[in-house]
Amino acid sequence: MKSSTLKLTAAQAEIILDRLEIVDAITDVLTDAAPGERAVWSRAEVDAEQREMFAELAPTDWQPGRYRPAPFVVSHPEYSERRNRLRREILAECMNGSTWYARAEGYGDATPLELANIERSLEAIARKLAQIGIAVDVVTCWPIVVRLLSD
Repeated sequence: MKSSTLKLTAAQAEIILDRLEIVDAITDVLTDAAPGERAVWSRAEVDAEQREMFAELAPTDWQPGRYRPAPFVVSHPEYSERRNRLRREILAECMNGSTWYARAEGYGDATPLELANIERSLEAIARKLAQIGIAVDVVTCWPIVVRLLSD
């Protein structure tokens, strides 16, 4: 596997970091299995990788609203195939489970212009992910818009 790197703007990084910071949410999704079935991922490996990804993307003093743009390694030839796949699934879940837009709109913290900017950032991340073969849903709630990008 070749290396895949995303160049995220500050606004795009905030969206990804917001979801990466909630460790249990992504772990619950990726370790869910049907009754009697075994999950592909263990809680320990998802938690560990998610924390690693957060540390790579966020400066040690990260706080919402205080971030600079940075490149983010999604996959790397030195990582195992399994680790690369897990990183890609975690990143996809950061978008598929993102509540960034809904919270801004639902709490009334954002103006219509700010909501439009958030939507553009979500769509830009989805396009960047599609370029490296990760399909995600971009969900916004005003109006409800769902777009699925395919490989």
